[in-house]
Amino acid sequence: KIVGSDLVILGKALELSQTDIEDARMKNPHSASTQIFTIILKWMNMNGKNATLGTFTRCLMNAEEAGANVDWDVFDKGVEAVTKPE
Repeated sequence: KIVGSDLVILGKALELSQTDIEDARMKNPHSASTQIFTIILKWMNMNGKNATLGTFTRCLMNAEEAGANVDWDVFDKGVEAVTKPE
């Protein structure tokens, strides 16, 4: 929901290869959200401990600068949901 269908721009901002991006598209041709989830998971696996919320936020900013439509309200709500203490 955060980046809509801007999968290629997001993938590039996460510094994934074109092959990784196309692989996510081909494995999930009818679900943009699953494609994006696959891209983010690949990024997390590649970056390990460096795959932090701050790093991901900077990547989203880079994606937005490159032309992706980032819904920051949805992002903020998601961050709040996973970071607020119980």
